[in-house]
Amino acid sequence: MVRNLLTLATTLAEKRLARHGRRAIGKIAVAAVGLGFAGLCILGAFVCGLWALFVYVRPIVGPVGAPLIVAATLLLFAALSLVLLRISTRRRRFIPTDHSLANRTLSEEVHTLFKDQKTTLLLSALMAGVVAGSSRK
Repeated sequence: MVRNLLTLATTLAEKRLARHGRRAIGKIAVAAVGLGFAGLCILGAFVCGLWALFVYVRPIVGPVGAPLIVAATLLLFAALSLVLLRISTRRRRFIPTDHSLANRTLSEEVHTLFKDQKTTLLLSALMAGVVAGSSRK
């Protein structure tokens, strides 16, 4: 997931850089600084949450059990992260198909249908909205 976000960010940055030139470099730098600051804030929030857990469980389980519970929590988060990483990086079978002709034909057909039956479709949408809005749940 993070890899996809980074790929998206770099693609958008390259596209913007190609289109706007030097002005985009400053905006990209500001966005990078903002992203870094947001990451530090998330890290700080995570550390504060772990500290709050430590303070909460220390009177209950004692000075030896509290660090063990925090360590177990960190291990749980690490395992969850590894599972999510494994799921996101797993190779999927990709069967390339050419749907462009079918999509173009469908798009043209929908456009023609909407053009010919505009009044009927708009009235149907209006009635569906009235029925959905008046139904009680």
